[in-house]
Amino acid sequence: MKKIGVEKTKYFNLYFEFDFNNETLEFCRGLKNTYGWKSFAWADKRWRFNNKNIINEIANKYQDVEIDPSVYKSLENIEKEDKIKNDRIAEIEVIKSKKTSSLEIKGIKGTLYEFQRIAIDFLIATNGRGLLALDMGLGKSLVSIAYIHHTKKEKTLVVCPASVKYAWFNEVKKFTNLKPFIVDSKKEFTADDYQNNDIIIVNYDILKKFFSLLSGLRFDCLIGDESTYIKNLQAQRTKLFKKISDKIPSIILLSGTPMLSRPCELFSSLNVLDQKEWSNYYNYVFRYCAAWKSPWGLDVSGCSNSEELHAKISPTMLRMKKEDVMDQLPEKVFIDLPIDLDDEYRKKYNLLETQFATYLRDIKNKTDKEIGRSLQAEKLTKLNELRHLTTESKIKYAEEVINDIVEGGQKVVVFSVYNSPLKYLKEKLKERAVMIIGETGGEERNDAINSFQNDKEVMVFLGGVGSAGTGITLTASSTVVFLDYDWVPAMLAQAYSRVDRIGQKAKSISIYHIVANDTIDQKMQKILAKKTNIFNQVIEGKFEEEKTKKVSLVNDLIDSFK
Repeated sequence: MKKIGVEKTKYFNLYFEFDFNNETLEFCRGLKNTYGWKSFAWADKRWRFNNKNIINEIANKYQDVEIDPSVYKSLENIEKEDKIKNDRIAEIEVIKSKKTSSLEIKGIKGTLYEFQRIAIDFLIATNGRGLLALDMGLGKSLVSIAYIHHTKKEKTLVVCPASVKYAWFNEVKKFTNLKPFIVDSKKEFTADDYQNNDIIIVNYDILKKFFSLLSGLRFDCLIGDESTYIKNLQAQRTKLFKKISDKIPSIILLSGTPMLSRPCELFSSLNVLDQKEWSNYYNYVFRYCAAWKSPWGLDVSGCSNSEELHAKISPTMLRMKKEDVMDQLPEKVFIDLPIDLDDEYRKKYNLLETQFATYLRDIKNKTDKEIGRSLQAEKLTKLNELRHLTTESKIKYAEEVINDIVEGGQKVVVFSVYNSPLKYLKEKLKERAVMIIGETGGEERNDAINSFQNDKEVMVFLGGVGSAGTGITLTASSTVVFLDYDWVPAMLAQAYSRVDRIGQKAKSISIYHIVANDTIDQKMQKILAKKTNIFNQVIEGKFEEEKTKKVSLVNDLIDSFK
């Protein structure tokens, strides 16, 4: 007995069942290989599909197959749904190609740029389920708030890094009459707080504490700011975010850099937006991440079929770059400031570098799996010792550079991946400087930003690349100084974009990078460029090579010392 019938599941409407025999089983496996697992798959003890052509294949192969009359009605519905989907995709592509928008949004305080109205058009066309990959400084939060206001969402949940909760609160108050509420780990959050406010703002780190209450409340829209925070499928915050998102019809993800360096980092965001299209992690990584089984497990650090991936994510993602949409934004000038280590630091650095090279030679033949994992962590620790020493060696020179800029009457923003040099500079600069690092509290952060932006006596902003590199505006300065490099190039771009934002009145922005000669700095400069290439392929659609495998800054750095 062979039968094609209707049974709706999460992803399929039709099924094919038969009395077990190897010949028919092989035929089904052939259909799966031909049409792909998304079109023909074994699930819930039956072969499942939606495609009309598969019915014809089965009927041609088995003339005695019984076809339920309701199958054709189901196919009509599927074809209608496909047409609606394809029409919507075509509409989205038209919107993305526009230069102007006729959309009128009333009730927003201030003027929206044309590209911001186009971004709202995009969200409307996607039914409020999209990834806004606007360059840093182009107003992703304003676009989201305007969309919420325009579509009259009653309740919105914003999940964001702790460092930008107050920025969200201020944006809502600045541009609308909506009522925002910040969920604080040190205070109680109640159902009354939910009832009395329009936008609830919570950071990723405290989702667990408030999960029971948040997951039981009704929200019309969920905004995930800095969506790379949910890139790790195994992270608790990712799991909690996804569970909350299951019940919310409109989901907007925001990130100027939605993929920091590898396509595997995109899957979680895509799955949150469309579980049907992006349902299988393993199929995704083997198709788009050049996945392979290494001695340490599944390696998903590569990139493959990037052009196909770029095309598939296009209807879900709106990418806008500053140079494409805002000619009036100031140009950026990147300037390296090379220095030589003084004798004391040169001796320390050479000793550490020699010890590291010797260490690598000594462990060369150790291949046991568990030993290898511990050694990898040890290698990273030793690399960080070299990085930290290099940064430490630049502090005196950085102090001179900062003083020169300040004496010229300009404000300056200084970034480092380490806290200790920032604390040293804060102690030296005293009241002329403000500082934001990981341990800085929310209200203290807000005060620091306001002081730098508005107080003429505060000339220097000191910030951690990770803790102050996103979600804040520092347009009082047109000069940025980096003391060191981050592992991820996108983190550096996010950091200097605190200055390169809407509201910047300077004609040009100077971005200085202090580089210590003959150190790990120069090695990192070269290797970071490789990561930038992967981002350009998948996000920007610039294809230089079809397959790039094992792009790892840490491993490449280690190799450079061998």
